Amino acid sequence: MEKYFPDQDLYVCTMTNVLSGEDNTSFSNDRYKLMQDVAEAALGKLVTTGVILPEAVLDLYVGTYASVGNPKQKVIIYKEKGHLYADLSNRTGLHMILVPLDSANFVLPSVARIKTTVQFTFTAGKVDGGIGVQEKPYRFVKVN
Repeated sequence: MEKYFPDQDLYVCTMTNVLSGEDNTSFSNDRYKLMQDVAEAALGKLVTTGVILPEAVLDLYVGTYASVGNPKQKVIIYKEKGHLYADLSNRTGLHMILVPLDSANFVLPSVARIKTTVQFTFTAGKVDGGIGVQEKPYRFVKVN
């Protein structure tokens, strides 16, 4: 994986193994976060390590969400091995880990070219949707 930062004239490259049938670790998927962390460290930025949330809190976010601007565009949030992941219905993003910054704010480090964050919103103590930011904010609502 590689990334070039033209404003700083900085090129970062990481080489890792890829997921295979024998690999039962999370490293293959976490290599995207590793790449982002290396790039941010090279730029002198603080590396986000995330916080550990209880399973019950993670369960609150599991479900299907629809874009307010395009209800056919869905995001499926699911839990696997104590982490949240997202899949986009148009399949442009699959198995993207959500790293918690706190109990309602997450970063998606596997989206390496653009910083992507999600803030979940609540009504009467229940998750009703959220706001994703990827260059600009977009609103989504929980549909189930």
